[in-house]
Amino acid sequence: MAGTSLLDPKLDFVFKCLFAEAPDLLADLINAVRSVYYLARNLGRQLQALSGDDLVRYQAFVRERALHDEVTEKAQARAEGKAEGKIEGKIEGKIEGRADMLHHLLQAKFGQLPAAIEQCLQTANEAE
Repeated sequence: MAGTSLLDPKLDFVFKCLFAEAPDLLADLINAVRSVYYLARNLGRQLQALSGDDLVRYQAFVRERALHDEVTEKAQARAEGKAEGKIEGKIEGKIEGRADMLHHLLQAKFGQLPAAIEQCLQTANEAE
């Protein structure tokens, strides 16, 4: 099957009928295929010329490295932010645990606490 063609215009009945009735359509098809071919060939030559230029290759390398560095920095910043958040969460949890323990100890020793003291316990920071 490697040697057979998928479309043979000399044998294809639809091709013959279509272009026999509209020969200008055949000319348009040939011109369109030709223009796409020449466009692709010219773009290929331009790309080859650009890739052969040392300065352009170096600039592309620098752009690629900058994009890679940006992605890496963002990932590193995200990981650092996560770690800081965990540490802050643990500290807040310890403070709340100590405040709860103090609240329970005071309640066990003195009974029901006044609202002002309850408020002080809730708003206190670690140093207080």
